[in-house]
Amino acid sequence: MQQRGRVSITNGYGFPGWRSRIPNGRVRGMRPHTRLEAKVDRTAYRAEMNHLLKSLITRQAVKTCLKYLEETNGQLHYFLHCYVAANPLPISADVSSEDWLTKLAASPWTTITHPGRTSNVSPAALAAAVEGEREVSPRDVAERIMKLRLHLAKEMAEDLDGLPMDNDLVLRRALEMTIATNE
Repeated sequence: MQQRGRVSITNGYGFPGWRSRIPNGRVRGMRPHTRLEAKVDRTAYRAEMNHLLKSLITRQAVKTCLKYLEETNGQLHYFLHCYVAANPLPISADVSSEDWLTKLAASPWTTITHPGRTSNVSPAALAAAVEGEREVSPRDVAERIMKLRLHLAKEMAEDLDGLPMDNDLVLRRALEMTIATNE
């Protein structure tokens, strides 16, 4: 229902109200509604920060995976250690962690020959372990890293919820230091 210079709108509570239209077509007195209304304004370096954060979380996931595999599966640990040594994952804006994981997952099955690192239990695998060989699926290793990456991201999100309190603590300490030096 529109009249000259006026538009029918609701006032947010479902009740109709009248506001006059301003020259750009918006309604005076009402804030424009957008889909991104609940999100935070985007900063200038958001894409770079997102890229670096993913790289950092992926790197931590690789380190965590190496630690777990060192204790539980020596041959997978050896494979991942050799892969990371040959294909390092630097934390930079130039290298994508997704590309690194894709390259790992697309790698062909690899036979690991390292007699000191066996964790096989089946008879056929035990026979191969005596010779020190085992087939390793890089895709399985990449999936482990991606699961750890997701878990680390959730942990980080929980930790970042405490950032406002940390900021308040910093400001409180600065104020205390300012008061102490003035006395």
